[in-house]
Amino acid sequence: MKVHFVGVNGSGCSGVACAAKKKGFEVTGCDVHAVGSYTFQLNDCGIYPIEGHSVEHIKDADIVAVSPAFLYDGRYRDIPELATAERDGKLMKWQEFLGRYLFKDGKNIAVCATHGKTTTTSMLGVVLDRSGFDPSVFVGGVVGEWNASFRVGQSDWNVVEADEYDFNFIHYNPRYVILNNLEMEHPERFKDYEAYKDTFRTFLRTIQENGEIILNLDDAELTELVGELRGELLERNVRFVGYTIYGSTDPNHVCDRIYDASVKGLSPTISFAVDGQCYTMNLMGEHNIANAVSVIALCTEIGVKRADIKEALANFQGSKRRLECLYDDGVMSLYSDYAHHHAQVAASVSALQTATGKHIVAVLEPHQVSRIANHAAEYVQALEKADHYVVTEIFKGREANVANPDMDKITALFSDKGSYTPDYDELMCEIEAIVADHPEEPLAILVMGAGNSYKVADKIKATLEFYAQKRQSA
Repeated sequence: MKVHFVGVNGSGCSGVACAAKKKGFEVTGCDVHAVGSYTFQLNDCGIYPIEGHSVEHIKDADIVAVSPAFLYDGRYRDIPELATAERDGKLMKWQEFLGRYLFKDGKNIAVCATHGKTTTTSMLGVVLDRSGFDPSVFVGGVVGEWNASFRVGQSDWNVVEADEYDFNFIHYNPRYVILNNLEMEHPERFKDYEAYKDTFRTFLRTIQENGEIILNLDDAELTELVGELRGELLERNVRFVGYTIYGSTDPNHVCDRIYDASVKGLSPTISFAVDGQCYTMNLMGEHNIANAVSVIALCTEIGVKRADIKEALANFQGSKRRLECLYDDGVMSLYSDYAHHHAQVAASVSALQTATGKHIVAVLEPHQVSRIANHAAEYVQALEKADHYVVTEIFKGREANVANPDMDKITALFSDKGSYTPDYDELMCEIEAIVADHPEEPLAILVMGAGNSYKVADKIKATLEFYAQKRQSA
């Protein structure tokens, strides 16, 4: 079969396109731009994205698999190959293609959450890989161990970062599900929190008979939602396994077994214990302990040896742009993070403070107008954890035609530690002034965002290298 992927340079779409090629499908793809952050792995698999859109791209295609971003607000109807593919019955999201053609009859594991999906999926994939399970893995970011967002294994184990946006995760027919947390997200897609939670209810009803749910008992919203569905899931012999890092109990008596973890240390590396076994990781933040314990719980349930889990976690390299250190000269350091929800921002700033003890400068590129407009106070509260913070230009993404919020009202919430600087050149002047004011003080700059923030990080890295050279020559 020939599959044409539209939006092929995306983090998820590119990995699925590569896997399809490795599995024997004839694969082509196009995108708005021929080159993107994930083009390298496409090229490595012999896939060379075409720039732009044309009906000619799909004339021989059996399936046209599209990134959900193109479906937002019906915009696909203005794109010739997508409108034609829909008319001819060939159009589907790449998530549906993955579920129907690459996951069929597999032992499928779906990692779900509002936050932490990429790190948890990467961690789980690496543990199973190093334990000899030889899984296929699909992640929304580059995994350090593989330098790719995917892995194609020869076993029937499949691991996927299961995204709730636009009900993307209903196509995976999972046998195992990790549920890490639940909080309102994607306000441009869901009218309210109840509508958002409905996606998880729908998804959980797709779990296979005799399946298993790994549930974070520290999240009250999540345990309540699963408790609602417990009766009907038990009719399908679904088993429930809980985990906690705060000693939470199981108020709804949902779980058959609970993994109770205790935090031992957060700096300079993470250490914690589960069932008397000690684990360490080269990551930051208490939230990553929760991610790891969910992985330990699932892996233990399916028979991975504890020694293999401990070794894999201790050597786990993490995912690109998840508190990734881009620069460190012993005095000044720079980190890049994908955080764009206010809860992620708070967790990342706190994790960096605890791990480094440095003066923290946070730079946030807001992602989508609706997020910052609906939760301005929460974003400011999260940023106030830093010693300095700068909010820069909003990356609108799917909301390109939505007007900016009233930034004067938002900046009125800032303390004297914060500023709004949408222009990147002015932002760099501000960062340089902060660096110049702290020439010898240990300083950590954290750049957060899911759009163009990586460009800001690249500029800041060059600035820090310049100041390092000045200190050395002084």
